[in-house]
Amino acid sequence: MVARHLGGSWPAVTLKRDYCEGMIRLGVWYVRWLLTRRQISKRRVPDALTRRVNIYRLTSLWDGVHDPAYGSPDRKWDDLAECLASLVCQSSLEQTAELEERAVALIQPLFGVAPEPPPRPAFGCWGYEVVGQSITDGPGLFGRLTNRRKIARHLVRLAGLPMPERHITLHFFNACAPRSPFDNVGSVAIALQALIRDCRERHPTVQTLWCQSWLNRHPAFLALFPETWRNSAALRTTEDTDRRSFGRACLNTHNWWGQFMRCDGGFHEVRAQRFRSSGGVFPYANCLCHAGIDEIDAFLADLLRQQSRSMDRHSQNKV
Repeated sequence: MVARHLGGSWPAVTLKRDYCEGMIRLGVWYVRWLLTRRQISKRRVPDALTRRVNIYRLTSLWDGVHDPAYGSPDRKWDDLAECLASLVCQSSLEQTAELEERAVALIQPLFGVAPEPPPRPAFGCWGYEVVGQSITDGPGLFGRLTNRRKIARHLVRLAGLPMPERHITLHFFNACAPRSPFDNVGSVAIALQALIRDCRERHPTVQTLWCQSWLNRHPAFLALFPETWRNSAALRTTEDTDRRSFGRACLNTHNWWGQFMRCDGGFHEVRAQRFRSSGGVFPYANCLCHAGIDEIDAFLADLLRQQSRSMDRHSQNKV
């Protein structure tokens, strides 16, 4: 692994390599752990390396759009996943360090050191997309089959009637690296307000904002949303998500694995150690939260007013 820099900052390319190497080590460890716990069979190891950990998107094979986890064909990755799977299946828990070294050596020539492009349109650290469903199911198959709101939407679609766009999903990324985006909460709040204005202009029927991410357990992120957002939190575990989707869910995204990137782009070793020592329990659980667009907008306006008054008082006290 790349040696830690004790004074100053690493160049961005070096940090990206550090992150790639750390994530590959963590990913193969996790798949080996799933196999040991019999949560997957040997036959499913290539699929787990593709769909359950964030490795493919760290390589130069990833074009930012097409991903084998979503069914896009990639013969080079298939061959690489088979080689990795062979290493995983042949190693014991006592050989974990050797397994990780061999996996890094195998993938290192394909490290994707270029920064990932931000979503478009982007508003500071925010992006969004309109989604058709975003109506959470109840637990298990019964919960999927008895979701009356979702069933009604399907019937409307089958009848060929127009369906207004009522939901958007938020995406969050660190546009402030190497600083934390939460060093200036006010600017993040203003950027989210700009996103809401854009959404209202482009999609005036949208009523609800959704976000599924580990960030919904991060206090600084939650401080940007009203109480109803926190109260709506629906916990998502990898096992439950995989079961709900009948093995079709993609668990290789930043919704799950983004918590292992430091704000400067390097690998978050402390959280990785917590993940390993807990037996694959994410330090920050993945949660799905939502709230009304008007309520969020009003909350942000009040938050910024409070910050402005606080800054005014601070300035007066200094005088």
